[in-house]
Amino acid sequence: MKAILFSAGVTQVAVSLDSVREVLRRPATAADFETERAIEPIRGRFVKVCDASLLLVGKRSTNPLSKTLLVEMGSQFLGLSTSSVSRIFEYEESRVQPVTAAYSGLTPRYCSAMISIPGRKDPVFILDIPNLFAGEAGNTAEAPVPSDVTQPTDKQSGREGKLVCFKVRNCEYGLSITETVEIIRGRPSHFVPQCRELVEGVINLRGAVLPVIDLRKLAQNTEIPDSSSTKIVIVKFEDHFAGLRVDSMTEVLQYEETSLEPVPSSFEALGRHWISSVLRVEDGRVVFTIDTSWFSKNVA
Repeated sequence: MKAILFSAGVTQVAVSLDSVREVLRRPATAADFETERAIEPIRGRFVKVCDASLLLVGKRSTNPLSKTLLVEMGSQFLGLSTSSVSRIFEYEESRVQPVTAAYSGLTPRYCSAMISIPGRKDPVFILDIPNLFAGEAGNTAEAPVPSDVTQPTDKQSGREGKLVCFKVRNCEYGLSITETVEIIRGRPSHFVPQCRELVEGVINLRGAVLPVIDLRKLAQNTEIPDSSSTKIVIVKFEDHFAGLRVDSMTEVLQYEETSLEPVPSSFEALGRHWISSVLRVEDGRVVFTIDTSWFSKNVA
């Protein structure tokens, strides 16, 4: 199973990726909540949005709320705003355990289980989505819908998908959530002589040796920052695994396949064969989707 890790104060909480509709960036001018809950327009619908720290651990976040996780259950939606969405990780259900007595007084609200993640001293608490919606359903405020706003149906025309979005320099790229295994903090790779030109080196990830491709170099970025400030997206293409080094993560984006556009011919002239399509987002951004089959042919 896959989950997204976010912060509720100093506590780390995980929510199943299946329950996350999107991870949205909050506007830079958005103020922190004056109350525990607010009603905000998201993707054409009015959604109750909560300060995750205040809701789950009873303490208002001291950092700006820069990301909002839009979680869903059936036709219900709820926004959890946090100062940090750190990573996507994969885990086995057998590793999940009930909250032990040692952490009973520290358990966030709406969490009844926890999991230990390698490299972390303290456990990560798992958000109970049915419990969350059951507890918050009675607190949903009704907001009048303006006549010029159309409430979208859950399944509009075309198939839907999710993109894990990240930045390389000033461009934003997206990778299908089905091809994304996890996201880890950047770390130096080990150089390997006579490996493929695109491969910067290899890393040891929990006993597995994986090649790392620096997308910053592939995207012709001449200003390469220190690797510790980057993220590595672990991807799977066909039967191979690899890491893609990027500058920073932005969000998990829900989209319709009908909104994807072909890559302009000018991109092929630049050798950008690893871009498969272009997605125009409602807020004016452009996201270039990555073709992992190209990496399979040129890296594996």
